[in-house]
Amino acid sequence: MNWLTGGKQGEAKRLISKLANVTLRDHAAQDLFQLGADAVPSLIEPLSHPEMWIRVQAVKALGSIKNPRVASALLEMLNDPEREVQKQVILTLGELKDARTLPALQEIASQRADRELHTLAKDTINKIS
Repeated sequence: MNWLTGGKQGEAKRLISKLANVTLRDHAAQDLFQLGADAVPSLIEPLSHPEMWIRVQAVKALGSIKNPRVASALLEMLNDPEREVQKQVILTLGELKDARTLPALQEIASQRADRELHTLAKDTINKIS
C-alpha cells in the first residue's frame, strides 16, 4: 500500500483502520473530522473498501469535512451496491449543499422503485436548492 507513515495523512490512515471496529468507529470518525481537508485524500481510498460500514463511515467523515473535492467522490458512491451506503451518500450530499450534485439527486428522485431513496433524494434536493 502507498500509505504515508507521518503527518496528518499518516494519522488519517491510522484512524481509518479503526473504522472497522464497532467500538472505535465513532471516535475515529470524529478524529478524522478534526484533521479537516488534510484527511480527504486518505478518506477517498476506503470508499472502495469491501466492508460496508467502513465505506459508510468514510462517507460520513468526508461529509463533515465539507471540502469541494468531496462531492465528486461521493457522487460515484451513489452506485454502491449497498443501500446503506447509498442512503448515507444522499444524506451527506445534503450536508455539503453542493449544487453540482443536483442532477444525480434528481435522477434518484425521479425513480420511485425505492421509495426511501426517492424520498431522501427529494429532501436533499430541497435542502440544497
